[in-house]
Amino acid sequence: MTTWQPFEWIALIGAAAWVPHIVVWIYKLAVKPKLFLVVGQAPEVGYTTYGPIFNLECAYSVQRKDALIVKVSIELTHERGQKTYLTWKTLNETLSRAQSTTGETAEFTKNQTAIALQISTTNPSEKLIGFQDYNFQLNKQQCGYKLANTLKHFKNTEKDDYVDRTLKSKEFAELCEFFKNGFSWQSGNYSVIVKTWIQGARKPHKFRFNFELTNQDFEGLESNIKTINQVYENTISPPTTPVNEFWYWARPILHTQS
Repeated sequence: MTTWQPFEWIALIGAAAWVPHIVVWIYKLAVKPKLFLVVGQAPEVGYTTYGPIFNLECAYSVQRKDALIVKVSIELTHERGQKTYLTWKTLNETLSRAQSTTGETAEFTKNQTAIALQISTTNPSEKLIGFQDYNFQLNKQQCGYKLANTLKHFKNTEKDDYVDRTLKSKEFAELCEFFKNGFSWQSGNYSVIVKTWIQGARKPHKFRFNFELTNQDFEGLESNIKTINQVYENTISPPTTPVNEFWYWARPILHTQS
């Protein structure tokens, strides 16, 4: 029978002490976070100089272990089959609210560009996520560059008439046509898939919803095209008094799909 020396027992006990730590480490390495998404009932659907917009008030929570969200996108499918793809662009968070003696409420918010979002198992994250069309904005940027060059050219060559010449230019007409053709909202039912990518995961988590845009919503959103044109006209020829643009926002009821 082998007799263990004291230092061997000490070494064995020391090694055994590491076993729980190793088990926890392996568990954390192997386990995958389980993500949940709760959304507000009324998202904001819009169309502005940024193109199509979908603002979603929501709260992410996670079980098993913390997670880092690296991308969120939405796929909107109209009942007639048209698909629209939007990617997160902004993250807004209400930090606090204060009420004055007159009863007016002021909100203090934090606005930031959407890059990543840390979710803790002990602390859900509530955000207003702004989704926009990245490709739309790239194409709009190209139209904007052309119009800016045209404005600069007429300022140098037609100093007394550069405003009128720019507003009647091919580049201004192309920009207006771009926003007209880029309008994609329709009345009817939409199905929504919110795709959420977590760092280290190959496939996104998917959450499904649906909503309906009414004829009134469609007409209101379409009227924003005139406001967009006016914004660019005012940029080229600033009015003598400040003008407040009116933007129509649709707020349909969002339903969760099973």
